[in-house]
Amino acid sequence: MLKLARGASHIRSALTNDKRTGAISEVMDEFRKLNGDSELPVFQRLLEEELRRRGSNDIASAVREFKTPRRGR
Repeated sequence: MLKLARGASHIRSALTNDKRTGAISEVMDEFRKLNGDSELPVFQRLLEEELRRRGSNDIASAVREFKTPRRGR
């Protein structure tokens, strides 16, 4: 839950679309580094839900639409 709260706050603090996209990427990359790829889709959905709960529907939509690049194998 702390990762969701921290991630949502970080993303919401971005003032422009470019910075928001960068913040989403940072949050997703950090989660992936700590937890691996398998849980990333679940985290992304939960992050979207958390942002909607906070009234940030446009930002939640950006999180939902964000495509995380796959890591090289």
